[in-house]
Amino acid sequence: MSDDQTVIFVAPGNEKVEAEFSMDTARKGVKEFLLKYSAPTSMSAKALPLANFTTVISLHAGSEGEKVVREYLAENPWHGNVIFVSNEDNQHLDAMCAADMGIIYDGQMISSAAACHLPTMNLFKMRMHHQWYHDLVNRWWNDMNIIADNNIYPEMIGGEAWFGKVADTLG
Repeated sequence: MSDDQTVIFVAPGNEKVEAEFSMDTARKGVKEFLLKYSAPTSMSAKALPLANFTTVISLHAGSEGEKVVREYLAENPWHGNVIFVSNEDNQHLDAMCAADMGIIYDGQMISSAAACHLPTMNLFKMRMHHQWYHDLVNRWWNDMNIIADNNIYPEMIGGEAWFGKVADTLG
């Protein structure tokens, strides 16, 4: 990839329910972002061509999440360039270091993204009453926000995780 590439890192989760929850939202959100900010569909005269945008999808090799993502993408193609990496040989860490922004389903990857200085949004599958109870105790869900006691990495929980919010956050 060249230096003028914009790279979006997506880690949809290793478990089946995580990947099912995050893939449609991430795919539609990235597509809307690309349509708004890349040529020829952008309203900006200075927009870079779609070829300058790449999405890197990180999958844990052999996991249920990988199976769900591959099946999902066989039926729903990704908009623009896409590269797959895995946990083998630390490919996912290399991809985080090369990325400009990220979408990660909650987990250890959030801490890795923080170590790589990758601005990331978090997706969580959580019911509203569970979120309210958690907010009463912690205010934050991911470890980095809890440690900082601040919203360092935006958290999109349950119904908040929709493609328009993903696209606007990427923008």
